[in-house]
Amino acid sequence: MTNASAAATGTLVSWVSQKASNRYAWLRWIVMSNRPIPSASPSSHA
Repeated sequence: MTNASAAATGTLVSWVSQKASNRYAWLRWIVMSNRPIPSASPSSHA
């Protein structure tokens, strides 16, 4: 079996960094499971 280019296979795996792929997967998991997105700022209602 020969190696196909990314354009031929329709995948961007070889062009996307692991960090970007992890962030996308994390956000997709949050959205698909209807979870709240964590905030970096504390929520104090004083």
